[in-house]
Amino acid sequence: MGGVNKVARQERRSQFFRVRVWDADDLLDAVLCNCDRLGEEFRADLPLKRIWSLVEDGQVVPELDANRVRKWAHEKTPPEYRDEMRVEVDETPRRLTIFDCRPPWSDLIGPEWTRTPIARLGYVNKRSEWTLYWADRNSKFQRYRDTEPTQHVGELLAEIDADPTGVFWG
Repeated sequence: MGGVNKVARQERRSQFFRVRVWDADDLLDAVLCNCDRLGEEFRADLPLKRIWSLVEDGQVVPELDANRVRKWAHEKTPPEYRDEMRVEVDETPRRLTIFDCRPPWSDLIGPEWTRTPIARLGYVNKRSEWTLYWADRNSKFQRYRDTEPTQHVGELLAEIDADPTGVFWG
């Protein structure tokens, strides 16, 4: 890790839950993932431009499958624990991303809940197939090789629940 001396590394280890050292990629990923939640003044200072693109006709996640994933995520958290954790789904025209969400554990990090990516379900309309991806330690999605693409999103949700390799829930 460049730019961090031995003393800083030791301090980082001893303050594991209070100090986090990010490299440029970590910072950029965090800003891009949370850009819509940042204040208007802060966003105005960022050298970023939102780009809109057209989605090809038919390149949309089937609503029935999206509803099934939403329901699955909602049921992952019993009502009595919803103030401690929840599972959320972000949707784009071609994929559904599943997050484990936790409330702030310290006043130092602000009021926003922490969102950790768990899995991504990618949809290919031409084949009517879903593909499962897992998030690595850098929150980059990798193809989950223990299942083949399938037309049944429920099969992939069952694989996430079973988590035989420990890559989804740990």
